Amino acid sequence: MSLSVLLAVTTLYILFRPVAGSLPSSAASESVKHDLLLSSWIGSFYMLAGLSAIWYPGTGWLDPEFRVDENVDEPAQLYVFGGGLALLWAGYAIERTRLGKEGRSTLRSEVKQR
Repeated sequence: MSLSVLLAVTTLYILFRPVAGSLPSSAASESVKHDLLLSSWIGSFYMLAGLSAIWYPGTGWLDPEFRVDENVDEPAQLYVFGGGLALLWAGYAIERTRLGKEGRSTLRSEVKQR
């Protein structure tokens, strides 16, 4: 259920987003940043759905057949999905920073050429 809501929201977003065609380099740079955000958001869906599964009745952080001790509910899904989500958005931040630096140097070279 959570995944279907996330997919519906993304479908509406993609449907109404601006389309990048033959754009100047500054606009193309913004398009790349936009696509990076979109791909990070879509990449988060499975992990967000895994994290939200705990809200449904009768669920736990660990499947019963994988429990070492019946009295301990080790939050394995929290570690796996939370860690994956943190890594994904850390990668987004690193790439966004790199694109920002690259965009500034491209803009400077365009100004010098004029």
